[in-house]
Amino acid sequence: MIKQHVAWVCHDCGVTHGKWYKDGEYVGPPNHYATMHYDTCDVCGKHNVICTEPRDYGYLVGRSD
Repeated sequence: MIKQHVAWVCHDCGVTHGKWYKDGEYVGPPNHYATMHYDTCDVCGKHNVICTEPRDYGYLVGRSD
């Protein structure tokens, strides 16, 4: 299960757990923009990776593993 509060999510976790991705394909709004920066992902814990807010992936759903 994903942490209760996730401030930053990396692109890999966003694609895997975001509501706006289906089988790795973007299905969200056609004109959505996000500001990315290097940080630590609150989902996988990787450091110095490109991150943004969970809302930029349509928020996150629980892990399947």
